[in-house]
Amino acid sequence: MKRFIILFLITLSYTYPQTIHSIPVPGSLGASLTQASSEFNYIRTNMSYLTWTAQNLTSTFHYESLPLPPTAWPLSMLVVNNSRRPNGTAEEVRAYAIAFRFETNSTLKTIYETRAKQGAEFLLWLMTAAGNDGGIPDLIDDYTIDVSIKGPHHTAAAGCAFYECYLSFGDAKYRTALENTANWEISHSCYPFTYYFPPSRSGEGTKKYYGRVNHQARALENLSNAYKITGNQLYLNRAIQIAEELIAWQDQNQVGNCWPSGSIPDGSWWWENRDPNPIPSGVDSSPNPGATLAAERKIDYHCLTLDGLVALLESTQQQVLPGTTTIRNNVSFASFKSNLISSIKKAINYIIDNQEITNNSSLNQYRGLIQSYKLHSHAVWNTLYSGYNNSAPHGLFSIINSYLSLLKTNTLSTDDRNRLESLINSVSETLIGKYSFNWGWEETTPILLLDWAKMMNYRSLSSISPTLTLNNPSFEERNTIWELWSWNGGGVTISNSYARTGSNSVRLLDNDPHAGMWAEQMTTATAGTTYKAEAYARIINSRQSLYLLFYDQNFNLLDFNYSHAYANSAWEKITVQMTAPTNTTYAVVKAHADWYWTSDGYWDDFSLTTVLQKQSSEIQIPISFSLQNYPNPFNPTTKIGFSLPQKDHVQLKVFDSIGREVASLANGIFEPGKHEIEFNAVNLPSGVYFYNIITSHNLATKKMLLIK
Repeated sequence: MKRFIILFLITLSYTYPQTIHSIPVPGSLGASLTQASSEFNYIRTNMSYLTWTAQNLTSTFHYESLPLPPTAWPLSMLVVNNSRRPNGTAEEVRAYAIAFRFETNSTLKTIYETRAKQGAEFLLWLMTAAGNDGGIPDLIDDYTIDVSIKGPHHTAAAGCAFYECYLSFGDAKYRTALENTANWEISHSCYPFTYYFPPSRSGEGTKKYYGRVNHQARALENLSNAYKITGNQLYLNRAIQIAEELIAWQDQNQVGNCWPSGSIPDGSWWWENRDPNPIPSGVDSSPNPGATLAAERKIDYHCLTLDGLVALLESTQQQVLPGTTTIRNNVSFASFKSNLISSIKKAINYIIDNQEITNNSSLNQYRGLIQSYKLHSHAVWNTLYSGYNNSAPHGLFSIINSYLSLLKTNTLSTDDRNRLESLINSVSETLIGKYSFNWGWEETTPILLLDWAKMMNYRSLSSISPTLTLNNPSFEERNTIWELWSWNGGGVTISNSYARTGSNSVRLLDNDPHAGMWAEQMTTATAGTTYKAEAYARIINSRQSLYLLFYDQNFNLLDFNYSHAYANSAWEKITVQMTAPTNTTYAVVKAHADWYWTSDGYWDDFSLTTVLQKQSSEIQIPISFSLQNYPNPFNPTTKIGFSLPQKDHVQLKVFDSIGREVASLANGIFEPGKHEIEFNAVNLPSGVYFYNIITSHNLATKKMLLIK
């Protein structure tokens, strides 16, 4: 326990100086829910080419190398027929699954559900046909899929689609498929990413890329989603590793200045970097400064990268992750989270700075959208571009995701919030009715669908609030965002054994007296408010605890309290209550297997409530809490006395020197005042014993000596 306390006390203070830039083309109203739904359905009807494909997968899409005949698949499939790339279908599936959750028209909901599920069937079939290891085949040219070639981008895009389908429809097969894609990402390092050029391209061959940030970021998003659903620490570890690389690649400050002469880093990522040298075993390298491709900053790849970072932030919003250190920079999670938040803000500012303000007559109607390219150079041709004068449909989805996630970090000023809301309004207003402006349908259709699906989500919110809530109090909801932490690498599971209600509880199995396991979740809290955390414990052996902890906005621990739960054959309600100290921003509820003990226990039905401070005109005699026994030493009886300042629930138990419960002396409501309970140890051997009292407001343990 001492180690646990020290880890928090030495946590440094972190600040978030990055601010949101002014909006060049501010908006005031933005697209309404009705308009967002209308835009979504126009694109669905006129631009989204999802077609039946059970009979024409090989003839139309040239998947000749896939071994499974399409007619053998039991369910109907749909695929984007103007994109042979699997990620095109995956993005549309994702859009339909999101829109399903926020559409109010029942007929349209049915259409969205059907399209999402049938598109997902194509991805499931593709995964199965390619060996069923979780990987999705990659293109080797514009027409042919080779099942032996799989890549992180298509695999992750499919995983993101399965994630949204699972949230929308609850079918366990989508969760399984999501985990399979995440497991593939774990076992196939996504950098260097190997890209296979077709033999028809003379002089190319196989190349390795460190800087294909969009590929890395989709893997990051997929792993973050998988962690959010499962709580699997392996997914989080890998996600943090990728994110730290992406943050280092932003602006390229660590590998030399690749920016055109006279320009400065602006918060964006350049999309590609070749390096013929292999990465050393076990090391995740940043790009090589001598690459053949330089600072080509495309807004579509930029937004994909931002989406990955936001997904990680979202999946760790309600966690502290004490003890976590990153691989690249060897810093604490709190420091890493500060860097992550700053990186997201910088990336948003890059989008803002590329909002169109030109007076060019050909672009007047598109003011407020985002330019496709920033000023960039291409080292291969030694050419400097001033920027492409075309708009991009990218940005709205990423802006909304970033805004809603940053709200929960409590790092946005009022000006920041107003500017981001104005940016959402501006882009959504300008995007209405923009169905063609040199946008290739192959990639634009899914992007536009995702933009409007996310706008539907945004407009469906009853209020835009930074408040976190204690989600999934019983570990039974689909979206698990509890932190399941194991100090020694194992021991925490979500189990259907001994669930008090519903289907699942969390099991803390601690076989290492020098380690610790816990499950915790963070919520927003207010200084000066009294909070009461409750949970039910079914402890198989030894002792575990319920904690209530308070943190400031930089995740520094301010204060905490706890109540113990001891071995009990039945479920036992455990309560801990405390007033949030000054500067409190977050509260954490934690089930914890204490250090210096080995234990096994189940926890279920967590809650966190505020306690109203009742005012009374009654005159009461002040009584402080106390606990003492006499005589001590004793043989064989002693009286344990305690005093209560108010009416309270009291548990009083006795334990031997190795933590085994030997007597339960009280478990009920006691009036304020002094009380005595006799303890008879006639059947116990001589030795040291401990008596422990737990009330709603106090916890104390003292030692006594039995001498016979």
